[in-house]
Amino acid sequence: MNANDIMISKITIDELLKIYLTLSDNEIKQYFLTEIAITEKELGEDKGTFIIRGRVNCNGERFVHKKDLSYKPAEQNKLYQRASIPGKTMFYGSIGYDENGERNDVRAMGITLFESIKLMHDDNKLISFGEQVITLGYWKIIKPLKCFALAGAERFHNKNIDLKNLYQKFIIFINENNRQDLKPFYDFISTEFAKPIDDNDLEYKLSANFADLIVGKGFDGVIYPSVKTNGESGYNIALTPDATDNKLQLFYAEERTVFKHKERRIFNIDYFAEAITDEKINLTPFPNKKNREDILNDLYFQK
Repeated sequence: MNANDIMISKITIDELLKIYLTLSDNEIKQYFLTEIAITEKELGEDKGTFIIRGRVNCNGERFVHKKDLSYKPAEQNKLYQRASIPGKTMFYGSIGYDENGERNDVRAMGITLFESIKLMHDDNKLISFGEQVITLGYWKIIKPLKCFALAGAERFHNKNIDLKNLYQKFIIFINENNRQDLKPFYDFISTEFAKPIDDNDLEYKLSANFADLIVGKGFDGVIYPSVKTNGESGYNIALTPDATDNKLQLFYAEERTVFKHKERRIFNIDYFAEAITDEKINLTPFPNKKNREDILNDLYFQK
């Protein structure tokens, strides 16, 4: 079956998904080209706010170079990811927003921690416990970013006012241009960016190809709600290497240890680096670093 033969209005979404997964990357893109409705979100420099990217520290490793907190080298990307196909790469980060639609870095950090650390969202909260080191990079937007917003996952709209506003922008667009036929596909591809994925990278095939197509049309990347936070607090963002290199600047980094016991969590800053100006990140001990023994005592015994 050729991609151009697929008609969303005549088959169910489940059937559509099964068909898409049998198509080649180029066939998928051919179909996407006929169905794009532009929903833009321009992200400009907002004083004091950042895009936050996290990397989990495993087996005592340290991230001391700017490239460690940037995008993965394309040749190392062998699998489909939410917004990247094998052999290509994207910079993944998070942007936080509060209930009033204002940028908020604390919420961005929360999204990053939930997206990066399985311990944070362990469903078995009553018995889960442990600790994990993670390094966070705070990237400043130095030039406006033009991103395609995937805002059609309506189950998140009551939790994310900015997402709901973006979707209303899309509805206005299709109504003003008499293109209501674009809504089924936009809603469908939005759900692809908002669905939970386990360990099967092929489940990312549709969203990854859509993102690859979008950046090929001149966008810097895509933004979409965080599945790990149920759409709350802001967005995930995926940017091209070119946009990352030319429109972002790493401003601050910190190494944290996340402690968890049952439903309690403590986030301790161990090392930090600020005013980063070169490729080397000089992490120094955080002056108010808490003693690990005291943290564990608070975590396990404080009511």
